[in-house]
Amino acid sequence: MRAFIELADQIGMDRIEKRHRGMADHILKEMQPGGAAPSKIRISTPYYLLFKDAARFLAAYEECRPKHLAA
Repeated sequence: MRAFIELADQIGMDRIEKRHRGMADHILKEMQPGGAAPSKIRISTPYYLLFKDAARFLAAYEECRPKHLAA
């Protein structure tokens, strides 16, 4: 726990929050082409999540999402 707190202090909570919000907004935008809201889904976007990891998730999501949302 101490190591986590030290790392968070080094990074800065403002930067962590900005990164988290940016990644979440990116994923949500990619999941809603044309503004169609998908069914309920919850994902976690930790600070260390890379955009390539988000792309992998989005590719899997595209394969699995209901066909009526794909339009």
